[in-house]
Amino acid sequence: MNKNKLHIVMQKVIENKEQNFEMFYRECKDYVFKIVFSIIKNKDDSEDIMQNLFLKLYKIPENKFPTKSEASWLYAVAKNETLNYIKAKKDDGNNTLKILITNLCMFAISVSLIGLINNNLEKESNESVEIEESQDKTNTEIGNDSMNDDNIAEDNSQQSQSEQGKNLIEGETDSIVIDNDIMENFIENSIQIIR
Repeated sequence: MNKNKLHIVMQKVIENKEQNFEMFYRECKDYVFKIVFSIIKNKDDSEDIMQNLFLKLYKIPENKFPTKSEASWLYAVAKNETLNYIKAKKDDGNNTLKILITNLCMFAISVSLIGLINNNLEKESNESVEIEESQDKTNTEIGNDSMNDDNIAEDNSQQSQSEQGKNLIEGETDSIVIDNDIMENFIENSIQIIR
């Protein structure tokens, strides 16, 4: 870009931005595009950044335009606009990752809960069959079976929370005994990972 021509164009913008901004755009757009593209290496993004930059330049007061070193000023504002764009895009990427992780955790919990519900329904069905078969047993036999069931439930409840959380994520629901505290801990840990 010819520095003398840029100086003349910039002076005209300072004198009357409304009338001369289109000329400023035509004269400077290729220069700005080259600066942006040299940083971001993507044509579509470069065009978006360039358009946003010129929109911002149109909105600033005339007295904010430089009276000397115009090419350096234009380079600096184009570079800064590009770096801001990259930063904003990176932040959007982090938010997208957080949403993805949240959705995956919710999916794992849903799948695990469905498995638990199915297992509980299956157990209830089996228990009703066992109740019918056990009507012939004596009170002593029923008492022994009850004590065995209590021992099994106690063994299951001693399974560590981290093991249960791992099982939830891996979708293994057969050996999980979940209560509200375990589920709340799992959800809190998932949220902390996301943060």
